[in-house]
Amino acid sequence: MARQTAEPSATTGLGLQRETLVRGGLVGLLLVLAVGGIAWLGADPAPPSPLEGYRRMGPAAGGAALQRDLLREFPPGTPPAPLVRRLEGMGFACLPASEGWRCTHAAPGEDRRVWRAELVLGLEDGALARLEARMAEGAP
Repeated sequence: MARQTAEPSATTGLGLQRETLVRGGLVGLLLVLAVGGIAWLGADPAPPSPLEGYRRMGPAAGGAALQRDLLREFPPGTPPAPLVRRLEGMGFACLPASEGWRCTHAAPGEDRRVWRAELVLGLEDGALARLEARMAEGAP
């Protein structure tokens, strides 16, 4: 008597066991959750500073551009209060001085350096007479 062997039947699907597919799906889900968690934690929630564009120009060009833009919006002869409010909204700390206002701003720069901006508002008869802007980046 000859031994009969059954011919293998054709299979459908991937040819993997159900448990293997379940484990693969779980590993894939964990991988997606891990990448999503890292992306969520690494997102920067802080909006860019209004001074970021001036900082990227460099100290000399950024200071000149800031001075030009502020003088265009607040020309000499205007009251200083709206300008001071605008500067405080941009992150400056403004203190009245004997002949005007002095506004300063400091922010972290690259490579642990500190980026500083200073504005001096000169007044005559209670109105804006001059505006000087200086920017620098240096060691803390």
